Amino acid sequence: MAKDACFGDGHWSTLVSLVKNRRALTEFLSAPTINQEVTDIEEKYNAEIKEKKKKLKLAAGEQHEEEEADQKAADEDDAEEPQDAELPHMLVGEDAGLPMKEQDLTGDKREKARINHPGEDPFCTSLLGHFFDSKKCSEAASHPHLRAPPLKDGRVQKLLSAIVRVRFPTNADGAPTFSTSDIFFMNDGGRPGHHNQLSTLKAGDDAIQKCEKVLTVIYSEESIAKRKEKNRQLGAIKQTESIYMLMCPTGCRVMKKARLHHEGTNRGDSIYGVAMPSLDSRTTWAMPVKEKRELYGKARIAVGGQAPEAEVDSGGRKSDSLTEPVFYHSGPYSLDEELVARHAVGAINDLTPGFLGYEIIKQSL
Repeated sequence: MAKDACFGDGHWSTLVSLVKNRRALTEFLSAPTINQEVTDIEEKYNAEIKEKKKKLKLAAGEQHEEEEADQKAADEDDAEEPQDAELPHMLVGEDAGLPMKEQDLTGDKREKARINHPGEDPFCTSLLGHFFDSKKCSEAASHPHLRAPPLKDGRVQKLLSAIVRVRFPTNADGAPTFSTSDIFFMNDGGRPGHHNQLSTLKAGDDAIQKCEKVLTVIYSEESIAKRKEKNRQLGAIKQTESIYMLMCPTGCRVMKKARLHHEGTNRGDSIYGVAMPSLDSRTTWAMPVKEKRELYGKARIAVGGQAPEAEVDSGGRKSDSLTEPVFYHSGPYSLDEELVARHAVGAINDLTPGFLGYEIIKQSL
């Protein structure tokens, strides 16, 4: 019936136009040249069926059941008609709700592949990204411009445990399992010793199964040297830090894309040539020393031992009115943009102060 209506003379161009423009189901069926034909054929088809059944009943001497048979035939005809829930499978495109394969997608349409078709749709899209940057979680009480921020015991686990309770589904045994809609970006700030704290997700005493990938960030030597000169530092230049990407055990595949600001693509395991921003930059968050101490509160942690390269800095108490960066060791916003735009992040949960929310807004415009 549909074939006669859609592929008959005069209807081919209408059908092609509808399919190419990815029309919704209601628009598809309301096209005048198709809708009228479908209606006419349907009425004719139903009438023929009823007539045939009526003749069969009369031939069998069951004329007294004619009325009941007519009603039954009508019910059967209705049941044979395709329902709205099944009709989209005839169409192609986002309105049909069909899972899309990689080879079927081109250009921006690849972005519309959905994760809610396990085994069919290979791409993760619009994940909730949880971001933690150890360079922004605390500050050394002395020589903060020389010392990397310490990671306070238990702080990270409290944050991660809260996310597990709220976001992770439970299995048949009531144990949390890693959410397929979430991904974590845990930055160690160039301190590999933080790995265990940053990459362990637990339910009670049991670790939750996950897939972990490490993204290495390599800063340019020149940009770090300029910052060290500003802080009157000497010695070796440390250029690398690791971002631990935690996801569900089956992993998360994203569309291959060139990076926004750096060479390579998001399939690589490193981002290199990243420029460390100047502490004098207008984008650097700064405030008076007194206000900064109040802001950090208990997150200002006393660190024992001699500060690195302390011989070139007096370390004396600073004036309360002096303005200084809130984060002496934070990276550039361009790195935040790379993580958000190139790793299927559609919403963020920023576990350390930053501008990730702003990046999400920019990406959505």
